[in-house]
Amino acid sequence: MSRKIIIFFSLLLLSSCASLSEPGRIYKNALNNVKEKNFDSAFMNLRELARDYPNSPYSRNARFAMAEYLFTKKDYYDSLREFVSIIEDFPNTSQALFAKAIVYKALSEFSSKEIEGLSSKIKREFFAQPIILVFSEYKTKSLKTLLGSHYTIKDYVDRVEIFKDNEIFLKITP
Repeated sequence: MSRKIIIFFSLLLLSSCASLSEPGRIYKNALNNVKEKNFDSAFMNLRELARDYPNSPYSRNARFAMAEYLFTKKDYYDSLREFVSIIEDFPNTSQALFAKAIVYKALSEFSSKEIEGLSSKIKREFFAQPIILVFSEYKTKSLKTLLGSHYTIKDYVDRVEIFKDNEIFLKITP
């Protein structure tokens, strides 16, 4: 009888561990698809992860990669919607900071009163925190995305420069 109980609890423990590792398995599949340059399949994995496991530790990176993928596919509406939700859901993260830069760049391409107001708000947020530079010309923040992009922000006293893959992506002045 005690052997059956041990087997039962062992199986129960194994099955619960398998469900805990499911977000990691999906994330790993997405990474493998990216390595194989199968971005459509990677997007499907990321969407499944974000939808089914929104509180997983992988969710934030998955959502940023989804938004970035949509942006590269020129699906600007859904991309910007996802970037804005990242800003709202994860406000004090690297993903939110770089999402703001991408949204700002996209909005600066258009001109309307409503968009100008949002652009101004994002611009103010980049310059809201005082910057103290000691032995350096600027402060740097970086983000390497799941899709392989490398974003860098150089925060100077009088401007902010954002680079994507070592090329200037956006320059913001107060």
